[in-house]
Amino acid sequence: MNILLITREFPPEVIGGVAYHSYHLARCLSDLGHNVSVVASDSSDTVIDESEFELEDIKIERISHNDLVSGRFWFNRAIAKRLPDIVDLDGIDVIHSHELIDFSEIEFSGGTVLKVHINISEKSDYITGKEFPQLARPLVRLAGKKLLSPVEEGLEQRALKTTDARIYNSSLCRNKMVTNYGFRDGSSTVIHNGVDVDRFSSTGKNERYLLYVGGDSHRKGIQILAKSLQEVDQNIPKVKMAGSFKNEKKIQSLTECEKVDLEGRVDQEELIELYQNAQALIHPAPYEPFGNVILESLSCGTPVIVSNENHCGAAEILNEDVSKKTLPNSKSLKAVIENMGSWSVNPKACREVAESHTWEHVAEETITFINEVVA
Repeated sequence: MNILLITREFPPEVIGGVAYHSYHLARCLSDLGHNVSVVASDSSDTVIDESEFELEDIKIERISHNDLVSGRFWFNRAIAKRLPDIVDLDGIDVIHSHELIDFSEIEFSGGTVLKVHINISEKSDYITGKEFPQLARPLVRLAGKKLLSPVEEGLEQRALKTTDARIYNSSLCRNKMVTNYGFRDGSSTVIHNGVDVDRFSSTGKNERYLLYVGGDSHRKGIQILAKSLQEVDQNIPKVKMAGSFKNEKKIQSLTECEKVDLEGRVDQEELIELYQNAQALIHPAPYEPFGNVILESLSCGTPVIVSNENHCGAAEILNEDVSKKTLPNSKSLKAVIENMGSWSVNPKACREVAESHTWEHVAEETITFINEVVA
């Protein structure tokens, strides 16, 4: 099958987890014998990941576009205008998009399948403007709600309605489309994310600490973790925090806390070592459509403390042997942290969950669904 994969981010140019998802899926689809080509963004929003990627047999085209206010909006415009000029669409059987594309603007006779990684309407609730000066943040939040969100939510709804079928990364993600838009999807499936179990390997643990990976994103639960650590009144393991952190007062107060080591942004190899040696990963997200960090932690033999299925999609694949599920509030998280001593870690059980969610499995499930609905 000739598959065109559209994504706003593709390694080595990375914005977030979608870049790695797109790469691993493209790599595994190619290994299954399919001809895979990629059209990605050439955006100033990306950072360069200098890790080694196997890209030799994947044809990649990059489209430059405006990033003003909404790179997502301008990427869709660029695709609609330039896709027929850079790809021979007559030679493509199916377009599998990992970005919101309005296909009503594109003449294409093959099948179209959208992978839904996040709900824009839900994400907009967590616009904080923290990257701007304190006095400007209320205005930034207002602009996000009144200007940015309506534009991107409109694009999200058009993308849902103009594709032949949708793949959601969790039942939570699919259910949010019903809650927020009344969109009851009759041509869809859920395929959870995957993990590279060879790279994210399990070793013996040499240290005693808890791990948080996610930077200072409120959607990932940084404020919940901060409050719970300030309220914990007994001796607990140190908490190492990895990700990109801004100079907010809450983060500054964490750096003064004896319970916290602020690691900052780390590369993939450093992250794997952090996973391997942690007692548990903490991910108290109020809203997380899936959460790749959860599978990565399990693959490294480390259990997870995670928000329940109403708030975190990855919770759908977890059992009691590898996880403790909480409500996304400091009281619930504090109770779990204080009872860590009674939790027996089972690295083998963690690996078993990860090994049932490899990228190879994701690719096989994706092709099966494509064949059922559009081939």
